[in-house]
Amino acid sequence: MTSLYNLTIPVMTRALNTQVKVLKLGEEWAKENGMPIAELASARLHDDMFTLSKQIATSTMWSKKAVQDLVGIEVDNHELKEYSIDECHKLLSDTLALLAEVKPETLDAKASDGPLEFKAGPMKCKSTNADYVQRVVMPTVYFHVITMYDILRMKGVPLGKRLFLAEFFAGGVDVTM
Repeated sequence: MTSLYNLTIPVMTRALNTQVKVLKLGEEWAKENGMPIAELASARLHDDMFTLSKQIATSTMWSKKAVQDLVGIEVDNHELKEYSIDECHKLLSDTLALLAEVKPETLDAKASDGPLEFKAGPMKCKSTNADYVQRVVMPTVYFHVITMYDILRMKGVPLGKRLFLAEFFAGGVDVTM
């Protein structure tokens, strides 16, 4: 049986590592093509959607929130606001460091605890820990990682599906061509 730890920490780590890789490629592309880096940070798919920097802020915020809610430790979370690309890198590295500190036995000991009460924006919610991970945290993290990727594609950054999936496949999927 897959543990709660295996459903969360390694998967969020891979998702955020994907953001790190894709963001670096976006920066390199912007420099090569004379685009100001700030233009990438403030880019969005549509007027009513978050900017690239807020996509990163949200994926890292939910990753930290999951640790706080599931492990029961206080986490120094950040504001949901606009960030520079350098600040986005810091959000990602700080969140990855936090995820690396979570021990499987600590998280898995909480697997049967419940119900878990949490907030999602203005909504007050209640669920099991497993449902929280599978129905709230992971879809939210994936959405914001993918939307960040989509913003970079819209700006012209040459990314591909293989690049996006590489981190998820690494170490767990044997690939032959």
